[in-house]
Amino acid sequence: MLEACENDIQKIIEKIESIKDYNTTIKKRKSELKKTVDLIDNVIKDSAISDANLRLLIDEIKIYEYKNIIRS
Repeated sequence: MLEACENDIQKIIEKIESIKDYNTTIKKRKSELKKTVDLIDNVIKDSAISDANLRLLIDEIKIYEYKNIIRS
């Protein structure tokens, strides 16, 4: 009986820790999204996007080469 209670307590502690991690992740993501929204608001206000603003909005650009192979 005591062992079952200890197992339940351990599971609850693990759930609490995972919720704390989840909450931290949500707060971080919310902060990142707020920065992006503010940047987009500035772009709309200026009616143009500068090179610097574009670089802030885009994390990465991937370029793939496509080769069209014609077979006879």
